[in-house]
Amino acid sequence: MLLGLDCDGVLVKIREHMSLILKLTRGISVPYYFCTRTYLLSNQILTAEQYEDLCQLVYHSKDYAKLLSIQDGAAYWLLKLNELGYQFKVATHRSDDGIALVLPLLSRYGLEFLPFQSIPPKQSKAPALFGCYAYLDDDIQVLDLLQEMPAKPKLYLFRRAYNIEADINNLDGVIHSWQEYFALVRSWSK
Repeated sequence: MLLGLDCDGVLVKIREHMSLILKLTRGISVPYYFCTRTYLLSNQILTAEQYEDLCQLVYHSKDYAKLLSIQDGAAYWLLKLNELGYQFKVATHRSDDGIALVLPLLSRYGLEFLPFQSIPPKQSKAPALFGCYAYLDDDIQVLDLLQEMPAKPKLYLFRRAYNIEADINNLDGVIHSWQEYFALVRSWSK
């Protein structure tokens, strides 16, 4: 069974990373769940230009990539699924250079078996997810774009504090932890 995954927010704690970089570079303390473009700009914490600069550091800085952390439970439960024969595809809007920055973190946890496919920003991940049984992402807008996909995978939102109010009516479900995801995936095989 082929399972699709997002990288940032699902495998990697990207909002926490953004919060840390804001603190280190600008001395601004913003809880991770408020580290969204909308919140940072509408509350005049950053200008649009400053937000773009922050994103450059978050997604493209080799120095700050060393501070990335993996989602709680991701490594343990993905390794278990891998041992059971499940296959994965990570569909991400990261560039190839951005993917290269995440790979050392994943390798430290034994997740080098995860294949990545880069999709240009603002484009649908649908072509990359062809053949996947299910797809897990923390971005409701990405999941909404997949609704029209022919033979679409089951779509699941990885629930995080910053997407708590997302409208999930068109999804197959919500996942709150990697342990819960593992149990769900195993239930499909019974």
